[in-house]
Amino acid sequence: MFFARLSSPKRFLLWSSVTAVALPCVYVGNASARYYYHHNALYRNQAQSHLVLPKFTTPTSQTRLLVFAPHCDDDILGCAGIIRETLQAGGFVRVVTITNGDGFRTAVQQQEKRFRVEPKDFVRFAEQRQQESIAALENLGLEKKNIAFLGYPDRGLLAIWNDHWSPKQPFTSRYTRCTQCPYPNAPRPSAVYCGESILEDVEAQLEAFRPTQVMVTHPSDDHGDHAAAAAFVQKAFRRVQQETRNRDWAATANLSFYLIHRGEWPPKNSTTLLPPPEMAPLDTEWRSLVLSPAETTKKRTSLAFHSTQLAMSGGFLTSFVRSNEIFGELKPFTVPVEESVQTRPDQKFGTVLLSPISDNLIRSLQGGGDIKAISAYRDAKQLHLKLEMRQSIARQIRYVVRLRAFDSKDHTTPRSITLFLNAVSALKASGISKRIQGNTIELDIPLSRLETRTGTLPQTIAISADTYLASLEIDKTGIRFMDF
Repeated sequence: MFFARLSSPKRFLLWSSVTAVALPCVYVGNASARYYYHHNALYRNQAQSHLVLPKFTTPTSQTRLLVFAPHCDDDILGCAGIIRETLQAGGFVRVVTITNGDGFRTAVQQQEKRFRVEPKDFVRFAEQRQQESIAALENLGLEKKNIAFLGYPDRGLLAIWNDHWSPKQPFTSRYTRCTQCPYPNAPRPSAVYCGESILEDVEAQLEAFRPTQVMVTHPSDDHGDHAAAAAFVQKAFRRVQQETRNRDWAATANLSFYLIHRGEWPPKNSTTLLPPPEMAPLDTEWRSLVLSPAETTKKRTSLAFHSTQLAMSGGFLTSFVRSNEIFGELKPFTVPVEESVQTRPDQKFGTVLLSPISDNLIRSLQGGGDIKAISAYRDAKQLHLKLEMRQSIARQIRYVVRLRAFDSKDHTTPRSITLFLNAVSALKASGISKRIQGNTIELDIPLSRLETRTGTLPQTIAISADTYLASLEIDKTGIRFMDF
């Protein structure tokens, strides 16, 4: 036997090496098995509970539905049924796609049949995706004139929201190498890749169409483009509601969210679509729109036009063809005010957001980076934030909080305020204090740090949090708004 012929030191070295490799594999394997057993049990229990969501309002001839899609297939996945029902009822529909999906390298490589692809290949691929999207929506009955592609960069919306607000600091797509829209059919060709441009274009679509119902992806969607799309649409929607000239329609318009990516959702073995069980009891009010068999079939045939995407992830995409669609609503949040600056009353914290926990394997294994909630209150001098994790704050995990403040005129800074936190090192941002206790991180931020211009305090703050283990993302909250 080979092992027996080795000397004692060599046997010990070999045994140690094998053990060092095998034990982590055994641990991860067992942890994975436990996670998927628990995860599948949640879905089984949810299905067996016969959860019935409240009904979403049925479209009528008075419905004006405006759907914002981050990418060319998201409108079909999340909203094909309600688009079809609105058109069948005699209502009006417009679909606005924010990016053309020009950042999907693997799909472009497959399309071009070569590993090395160039910027022009991504642009050509995106133009094909536009045609697929038009065909899919026309199959639902939507006319081409009611379809728009804004032409912003795929896999770039979140970076633009965070760090490229001004046209003086445009975002450069790592795929097309463009800093402005290269698509001539966009409503604003050559629009600069920056937050100002996206917000203006989204607002222009709202004002031109004057919808009664707006749809966009959920802020807690795991895809960065989807979370950022929610932020841009929410901010534009809030702006038009506040402007007097728009109140004849905007005051009564409704904003709802559809979900595409979250953890291991959706399950494959159910005819009815329900929200992820980890997300269902949180702060989103979910409703269901029941589809007829003919509408479900129409959704399936429309999805078939997205051949470039079905070739890459057909099983995931077809899992959205169900007997219903679900839409959620979120209530606005106003930061509670505590007059005294001498005490820290925990009861004054208001919940900004609740984040699903243990809804993928990484979050299940890294409870110290699994975000559970963000809370806030303010006094005359500071904004107080509390980040709560599922388990104790961990030394090896990096915590990131981002704040983008808007004043009453919607002025904001070119870059968001980004705070990098961990359990051991001091916070480098001057004037901001940090405390860690158990599974929470508390921050005291001087209001002066949130001024968008000298002496101008914010009216609204957009907040998000992310956690990382080295360069591996564990969790993110998406972007939510706090009103002062």
